[in-house]
Amino acid sequence: MKPVYFSNLSYVLLNKTNLVTPGGNVSCSVRSRTTARGLPGLSVKSAEIFIGIKVLTPYITIKRGESGVIRLQPTVPIGCFPKNSNCQLSLNLIRSNKYFSQGIVLLETTNCGATIHTENSTAVLEIAVVVEEDNGRAMMAKTFDAVFRTDLYLFHAFWSEYTLPVIKIHVNDVRVPNGVCTAYSGVYMMTFDQRPYKIQSAGDFIMYKHTEYQIQVQIRIRTCHHGSPYCIWGVAVQAGRDVFVIDKTMGMVDFSVCSDSVLDVRREGTTTYRIYTPIGTRIDVSMAVSHLTVKIYPSVRDMEKSEGLCGTLISDCTDDFRMGNNAYFHSLDTAKTCNAIVFQDYNFKPRVFSNSWIGSHVPGAVNLFNLSSNLTSLQPWRNDLRRCHCDAPGGKLQREINCTSGMVSTHRRIERSEIKISTCRNHNISGEDRFKRNTTLNKIKRDLYHHTKKKNED
Repeated sequence: MKPVYFSNLSYVLLNKTNLVTPGGNVSCSVRSRTTARGLPGLSVKSAEIFIGIKVLTPYITIKRGESGVIRLQPTVPIGCFPKNSNCQLSLNLIRSNKYFSQGIVLLETTNCGATIHTENSTAVLEIAVVVEEDNGRAMMAKTFDAVFRTDLYLFHAFWSEYTLPVIKIHVNDVRVPNGVCTAYSGVYMMTFDQRPYKIQSAGDFIMYKHTEYQIQVQIRIRTCHHGSPYCIWGVAVQAGRDVFVIDKTMGMVDFSVCSDSVLDVRREGTTTYRIYTPIGTRIDVSMAVSHLTVKIYPSVRDMEKSEGLCGTLISDCTDDFRMGNNAYFHSLDTAKTCNAIVFQDYNFKPRVFSNSWIGSHVPGAVNLFNLSSNLTSLQPWRNDLRRCHCDAPGGKLQREINCTSGMVSTHRRIERSEIKISTCRNHNISGEDRFKRNTTLNKIKRDLYHHTKKKNED
């Protein structure tokens, strides 16, 4: 910075030739004379003052699945021209690659970062951030960089495209147990904690329910036509006000309710369907001739927050038999630890426990297979959970903000060539979109029909 010489001590103008950009320190020094032509006295220098936006949190730690707060503070008024007019600066989180599957994004916002207003331009800014994941289960203990930059301002060149120092954000990982909750023909169950048992009843059961978010999976168990006495005939997955149903008794593969657009339904091969919830939990449904097999892969956000036939995800088999009325089913078998399970335990039939999770037996439960009279009982997905970002390809910020309800990126699903077979859209479906969607669904229904027909012929 160049020195500025002024004899008027009440006013000093720091223009762009004197102070080119924010981000540096400024100090003043003064020397006085006893007369206009006298010798100057000793110089007195002030303390240095940082001019710019100070990063109060240069390094923060976030527990995976939770959010963190970045705190910034402008040290000087932003200044407007003409004087005392009202103006503002936008401070944006820069995301250089729109296709990245991991990184820092904003938590529920209406802009690309933060806005600095004239009337309170030196107030502390708090920006909530989260980590966008590419997998709900895989380990990801990493440190990410967050970079903020102001917009291009032709009217205010001093603050234009001012880039702040890099902020380091470390993610403390949470290890998810490897267990998968499975229901297959028989009906044999395996809880998240890998405790086997058998269901010998018909009904519409709550297989999995999240205790914090509006997410659940129900399975429809009916008698088989041959072979095992009971089979899984249907599965219904709910997130908020979206419900996707595969029901062999009705020949249905479709959304029965679609208001929030938060469920991501895809197909792998011809008879396997993958349903992703917004929190990263994945439900795989394999369709055979006479039954369905359902596998639920929990995410980090399911830890200690699951209930139903799948039990509680916590690597403790002794707590897996909490019933639909919150009481625990106790027996010599339920007291077994995970490492004490033997082959005979696969024939354990805790009928009192399993029947307690029939939807009609659970207080306040809604049958997802029959929602015609219970639509208003579904609660909307929470908007405060949205992840938002503004893309900046090549470093050039695009002002359009993109928000999603999903806490896990869809990029890896696209890489795996999973086909998105159903799109949850109730509004503004074009004729072409409707034709493509109906064509796909009709093919799925034909496949389901041929499976059922072949089974009946057998």
